[in-house]
Amino acid sequence: MPESAIVDHESRQHVRSALATGDGIVREGADWTDFEEWFDRRFPELCKLFHGLYGVREDWLAQLTALVVQAARSWSERPAELKSLDAERATNPDWFQSDEMLCGEAQHSGGNRLDKLRSEPR
Repeated sequence: MPESAIVDHESRQHVRSALATGDGIVREGADWTDFEEWFDRRFPELCKLFHGLYGVREDWLAQLTALVVQAARSWSERPAELKSLDAERATNPDWFQSDEMLCGEAQHSGGNRLDKLRSEPR
C-alpha cells in the first residue's frame, strides 16, 4: 500500500475519532449528514495538501484534526439560511461571476456611485 494511502487512512481514522468525541458538534440530522458527506468527499485532498505543507512537523495530524473539528463546530453553528446558500452555490461554482455579484460590489463600494461604473470602460 502506498505511503500516501496509509497516511490518508490513518489520518481519516484519527480525525473521525476526534469528530465523534469533540465538544460543540451536533452529530444528528441532515446537517450532520451533509458535513459527513463533505468530509468524505474533501478529506483526501485536504489531508494531502495539509501533509504536503506541514508533514515535517510532529504535530501536523493534531493540527489537521483541530482544523476539521473546528470546521464541524462552525458547520453546526452556521445559520440554516447560509447553509441553504452554500448548497445553492455548490451547484453553481461560477456564482461569484454573476451580474448579481456586480450589484453587491457596487453596494459595497458606495452604491450611489453607479454612474461611475457606467462611465468606466469595460
